[in-house]
Amino acid sequence: MKSRKRRQGQSKIGKKSKSYEVLRFAIALVLFWIYIVTEEKTIGYPNYLFNSLFWIILVVIVVRNLQITINDFKDLRDKIDKAIFTFLYIFKILIISFFLSGIVLIPFNLYNRYYSKRNAIELIKCEITGLSDYSKNSCFYYSYKGEVSIIYAHRKIMSDIYINKSYQDYLFVAKARKGLLDTYLIESWDIVHK
Repeated sequence: MKSRKRRQGQSKIGKKSKSYEVLRFAIALVLFWIYIVTEEKTIGYPNYLFNSLFWIILVVIVVRNLQITINDFKDLRDKIDKAIFTFLYIFKILIISFFLSGIVLIPFNLYNRYYSKRNAIELIKCEITGLSDYSKNSCFYYSYKGEVSIIYAHRKIMSDIYINKSYQDYLFVAKARKGLLDTYLIESWDIVHK
């Protein structure tokens, strides 16, 4: 009787824990989406910030969980189980580090937008380096100071350019305000013929 009650209690705790994990993952997805939206509207985004944070967070996670991970690994007997455990552990910390790096940069992105509002609008012209025109995933690539960035959007002209395979004949033109770290925050943009 007592063991049945104990199992039921553990089952409820397990369900709450899984629900909590799903909720945390959903919140992380929403926050990372906010990072992507705010990063996408920035010309010349300092990607070194994201890359540096990624490696710092990765090292912190590994060091913080090293003893627990080693103990869990030692408990496994089968080589296949150890290989799967290692693969899943590496995959998990890479994903967590990736998401956290973007989430940590949200305040920078929001402050950068706020900071840029005090500056005048400038016209930025960039070469278009590629274009895709899928119904739900249209985008184009542009080059700014040698670094290629992407904007997900759809305009009728993109379909025409895609059909004619003539993206080299067009420019990405943005009205933008200067932000921090040599960035520009896009107010509006268009694709124009050279």
